[in-house]
Amino acid sequence: MGYLLSIEIWNSFGAWVTHDKPRLSPGAAAGLHGYAEASDRKDIQRRLTFRKTFQRQLNDFLSGGNILCFPTTVDPAPRLDEITPAFYEGDYVPRSMGVNAISSLSRAPQITMPVADIQGVPVGLSFMAGYGQDTTLMGICNLLYSRCGGH
Repeated sequence: MGYLLSIEIWNSFGAWVTHDKPRLSPGAAAGLHGYAEASDRKDIQRRLTFRKTFQRQLNDFLSGGNILCFPTTVDPAPRLDEITPAFYEGDYVPRSMGVNAISSLSRAPQITMPVADIQGVPVGLSFMAGYGQDTTLMGICNLLYSRCGGH
């Protein structure tokens, strides 16, 4: 997901970045330039083919009204004071992308609902339906919310 996203961002803004040389964070600059320089058409095509296969398989599974439910993050969310440059060098973001990229890769709608607090930070539960089932998913989540004491 990160690779394809960076390629798409570079394709949209690369000329501007190259020409105007805007001030980017070190992580953004390294990511954009690194993916742009390391990418080749065969690798991009291979990843696009993988994404299309993933989309088809997950949406086939979610067809017929099936709903996927999973934790929104792999670990408790970091507190704002914990998000430092060193934080981005750790494994939290790559590990989180393992669950956060499912919806983007599959083009399936996802709704996250806060269900608890752990160590003072909210914990979310994600619900995902098949492509084009946005309204159905909203209805299911609204029903769950109302039955679990929501207002």
